[in-house]
Amino acid sequence: MVTVNRIAASAVSVVLAPLVAARTTLIIYNDSQGFLLVRPGAAPTATLFSNRIPPNDHWDVPPSLTYADFHGLWTNDISGGALVTEGT
Repeated sequence: MVTVNRIAASAVSVVLAPLVAARTTLIIYNDSQGFLLVRPGAAPTATLFSNRIPPNDHWDVPPSLTYADFHGLWTNDISGGALVTEGT
């Protein structure tokens, strides 16, 4: 099963994808003009994150990390959001 969720951009950390043990695919698309900082398992900060997704780009999360919960926050332009595609 595949689902797509829209998450509104925020200057404070938000949950992009909750922990799902059965998740096999996770794609995070940054649909904003700011950078999206992403971190599995905890809130990202400006200096501590796992991936920095440029505006209008995406991250195919490696299979070894897809089970985790993912948190994100946007830098500079806080508009738009993220499209999160999950497969189980």
